Parts: sequence; C-alpha cells; structure tokens
Amino acid sequence: MEPLEARRDASLPPARSPAGRRLQLLGLLVLLAIAALAARHVDLPRLRRALAGARLLPLLAATAGSLCALGLQAGRWRALVHPVAPRVRPGDAFLSLAAGYAVGLVLPARTNDVVRVHLLARRTGASMAALAGTAAIDHVMGGVTLLALLVAAPLLAPLPRWATHAAMVALGALAAGALAIWLLRPRGRGAPAQGGLAGLVARLRHGLTAAETPAALARSAAFALASWGVELGVAALALGAFGLPVTPGAALLCTVATTLSAAASVSPGNAGVYELSAVLALASLGVGREPALAFALGYHVAHLAPVAVVGGGWLLLTQLRRAPRGRERRGARPGGTRC
Repeated sequence: MEPLEARRDASLPPARSPAGRRLQLLGLLVLLAIAALAARHVDLPRLRRALAGARLLPLLAATAGSLCALGLQAGRWRALVHPVAPRVRPGDAFLSLAAGYAVGLVLPARTNDVVRVHLLARRTGASMAALAGTAAIDHVMGGVTLLALLVAAPLLAPLPRWATHAAMVALGALAAGALAIWLLRPRGRGAPAQGGLAGLVARLRHGLTAAETPAALARSAAFALASWGVELGVAALALGAFGLPVTPGAALLCTVATTLSAAASVSPGNAGVYELSAVLALASLGVGREPALAFALGYHVAHLAPVAVVGGGWLLLTQLRRAPRGRERRGARPGGTRC
C-alpha cells in the first residue's frame, strides 16, 4: 500500500491515452452535428425569447436540488462500497463522484466511472478493481429504483408509448446486469490477496460483496429512491422556471429521458444528446421545439453547475496543493535546483 501522502498527491484523474483523445474528438463531432441540426430546425429568435423569459429563482433552486441529489447518489454508492472498504467516509465518496462527473464534462463515454473509481481508490487505498465492482452494482441499483418509479407512474399519469418501450428495454438490461452480478458475487468474505489476472478477477468479484449483503442493498436503495425523488423536484422546478406545465408525468418523463441518454453518452458532458432527449420527451406532451429546447438547456445547466464547481474545484485545489510538494521533492534530490 502506498503512503497516505503519496495517495493524496495522486488524487488526480488518470492521464488521457491516444484512444481517449480520439474518443473526445468523436464526442465533439457528435456535439457539432447535433448543434448544426438544431440550428436548421429551431427558430433562434423564439429560442432567445424563451431563454430570456426564464425565472432565475426556480433555476437556482433546481441547481441546489441537483447538488442535493448528487450527495444522495454518493450515499447510494458508499452504501455498496462499505462491505468492501468500511473506512470510506461520506466525503470521500462525494468528492470522488463529483470529480468524476466534472471530468466527464470534457471527456465523453462514461469516463466519469473510471475517474471516480480511480480517485476513491487513491484517496482510501482500496482496490480499484473492487471499487469498479461496486460501481457496477451502483448502476444497477440506480436503474432498478428508477424503473420502480416508472412502474408506479401510470397511477399518476399515462405514459407515452416510447416510455413504455424504454422501460421494457431497461428491464431487460437491468435483469441481465443483476443476473451477472449475482452469478459473479464472491462466496467468501475475505479480500483476495493473490496477484496476476486471477487476482484481478478475484478483487473485481470482491467488489460485488454488497450483492449478498441485504443491509447494504437496503441502504443503497433508500438513498437511490431519495435521490430520484429530488431529481423529480429538480425537473419540476426547471419546468416551472420556463413556464411549462408542471406535472408529475412531465417531471418523470424528463428525468427518465435524460437519464437514459446518459447511458449512451458520446459527447462531453452528454451535451447535445441530453438536450435532444429532453426535447423529444416534451414533444410527446405537445410542447414546442423552442420552449422545450430552452428548458433542456436550463435543466442541463442546473445539473452541470454543481458538478463543475464542486468536482472541478476540488480537482483544481488538489492540483494546487500538489504542486508545492512536487517542487520540494525535486529540490531535495541530490544536485536538485530550485527555480
């Protein structure tokens, strides 16, 4: 295990590979293509009027709610991490998750999952492979609880056909993921110590320990349901900010559509795809393109702002704290010089 100081110094995202840069370029091209499509089919003066008419106070409340939801998501993940790494603190999970999302603002394709696992492993000394296993359960838990809300939604308002089809596809994917986790879950409690490929697989399976820990699953489910409840409130506040009908059905559709869009994110920050999914969801309720797009932009910013400030700010502070220590170490070497 590395010394604590070294782990703290390493609390930074892994360096980008050539493949990562190519993926980032692909994401930017997708974003440009969606922007060009929007420019051709959207009445820009009407869009500007819709944006100018937005009410600031509900948008600020939605942003605060998004930060609260982020904290609950961190609690959902930490509940699944606890059986594997009991010393992980709530702040460790929250900062790692927020920083992962912050990196996802510039790198596409679920890079945030790799980053959050990397950062939490560096902060706590836990196995990165084991934490990757907990992230897999975390995704399934989030999907299962959202699907439970979708099943209950018809009691409040009828769902459009696309939402029903999306729920069926999600159900199949979640069932396959849950089955894989159940089959791969470790049968023993001890953390694996062997090396090599077998050790890597064993540590990954050790990260699935929560799958056979009912208390961890119950705590995670409680955090998940609470976070989705807050997310519905965020959607309702954003809808109201742009003068759109505020109904449980509309809030649920926007939440589900944008969440599903993130599952196949290819652009930085899921930009473009996120807005498109929200516009399509509102179109099924009869909302025009321009008001729907104005809402989508404001709704997205309400989610991005807390991530950028908290996660990006923490990464920046970590880098600033790391720089003086790096200079001290270089100066302490024989023959080293100081600037």
